[in-house]
Order: sequence, then C-alpha cells, then structure tokens
Amino acid sequence: MIEKIIVSVKGGKNVNVSMIRDLRGTMEANNASMGFFIILTPPTKVMIQEAAKAGFYQAGNGKQYRLIQIFSIEGLINGNEQPKYYDLSWGKSTFKQAQKERQSNGTQIEINGI
Repeated sequence: MIEKIIVSVKGGKNVNVSMIRDLRGTMEANNASMGFFIILTPPTKVMIQEAAKAGFYQAGNGKQYRLIQIFSIEGLINGNEQPKYYDLSWGKSTFKQAQKERQSNGTQIEINGI
C-alpha cells in the first residue's frame, strides 16, 4: 500500500495554530498517513501542542512517528531538523515484480558474403 505525506509550506510571519488544524483536516480528507508543516519562523508552543495532539503513526518497521511534524526552514537548511518517517525507497519493493526475460543470442547467418 502506498502511503501519503502532505507537506504544507508557509512563508509569512502570520502562521498560527489554525494552520496546523487545517493540515490535519487535509490529511484526513486525503487519507494521508503523515503531515509535514514547514514554516519560516520557529513554531509557537501552541502550534507544537496542537501537532502533538494528532498522535503517532505506527509504521511497518514497528516504530512510531509523529503524525504532524513541524520544521523551520532554517532548521532544515542547516541540518538540525529533518523529517522522520518510514522510508521504503531503499528496501524491497512493495509490489510484485515480473521475472526478467532471458533471450538466447541464437546464431547469426552470413548474408551475401557480408
């Protein structure tokens, strides 16, 4: 099953807790497993509390990850913050793959002395 992560990016200084609620509503409407909220300024205490209320996502690797994670642009750029989620891109495929076809080289014939 393919999981969705909704990313919300806000660039102004007027970010508020209602934007976290909007992200959660968008996640629910789109059946997303997680949401990342990226902002220019550090989050307020109320925003952090609202994101924490959303709870956790239980991943296939047995770990839990916050449903809504908040990041500042500065934290992402300097490497102090990074999203935490179950990354399947380096693991086995989550779908069946067809067997590779093998073709024999066969024999080549000479045409008109070439």
